[in-house]
Amino acid sequence: MAQTTQPPFQYRVSVWEGIAIATGAVVLVIAGLFGLSVRMISNAFDPQRAEAIAQNLLDYKIPGGSQGKFSINIGGAKMAVVTSAASLKGFVGSSESGSTPPPEVEIFVARTPVNQEASETTSTQDFNATFSFSGLSFSYQSDNGFQATSSRQENKVFCGVSVPFIIQEGQQTLIGESSSVPAIKYSARVVLDNHERLVVLTALGQNAKQNATTVFNSLRCK
Repeated sequence: MAQTTQPPFQYRVSVWEGIAIATGAVVLVIAGLFGLSVRMISNAFDPQRAEAIAQNLLDYKIPGGSQGKFSINIGGAKMAVVTSAASLKGFVGSSESGSTPPPEVEIFVARTPVNQEASETTSTQDFNATFSFSGLSFSYQSDNGFQATSSRQENKVFCGVSVPFIIQEGQQTLIGESSSVPAIKYSARVVLDNHERLVVLTALGQNAKQNATTVFNSLRCK
């Protein structure tokens, strides 16, 4: 007598089991992304990494020494913020806001790739004429920020070419301070070798002009 073959048992997944499986998968993905995000944030605020990336883009000398603050390195795009080790003298701050004395000098430097067509059709003058650097700062954020009282453009050598720098002088309002302090900002953008380079140098305090000039003269683009 021939034996009959029983079809394999097929387990049916209930709706709730399906939801549980899907939820578990989502949780695993979120956990992975969270771990990656934590690692990226930790790396971004690593002082040694920030200074290493800055020095890969630019040679600089800040009176009294420097320290890294923030950096990003994604693909061909690099950005870093370094500041003076010396803090602004006379800063009072607020115990309620937990304000810390800001640095006397900050350098923001970035290099990002651009497409060939953009690099051929866009001039350095166009970049500087249309881009405002007044609010670009990592260390000196506040509601009022930097208020320029004068602005001029000067051609200066940067990355081996003559680049129009915007030089702004004015006052910077700091978090936890009711009064503002003297501030000066040098900024420029230039496209070279299919990369857009951006540098913003900010100095605060009574010695802002002197410090800005000293640091600017030390800048050497890489």
